Amino acid sequence: VDFGDEREQHLEFLVMCRSAFRNIDELKEFFIHSSNLLAMKAIKAVNEYQLFVKACIAFNEVTIPSISANSSRLNLYLETAEIALSGGLVSHVDGLLDSAITCLENTSPSAG
Repeated sequence: VDFGDEREQHLEFLVMCRSAFRNIDELKEFFIHSSNLLAMKAIKAVNEYQLFVKACIAFNEVTIPSISANSSRLNLYLETAEIALSGGLVSHVDGLLDSAITCLENTSPSAG
């Protein structure tokens, strides 16, 4: 689904999808990647979209903990932190990296 320049509508669609498919981790990962892509497009387009980028990051911060695989959560936290850093959202970067470190601490060496 592509809403073109209607980024807010696209993010709302992702929120609805997250509700509808809350038990399927693979889809939630896809929604997070889509949200990050929306945020990067907004960052590249114009700086006036900072509130939208914050909304995308918040969507990810709520969705990532619901994913069961530690390795997937770790990668998604790092990807989202990179997007937040690109958008100048340092306070969000700090929280995302703390979550990534916690996730890393909870990963067993045998899990890869």
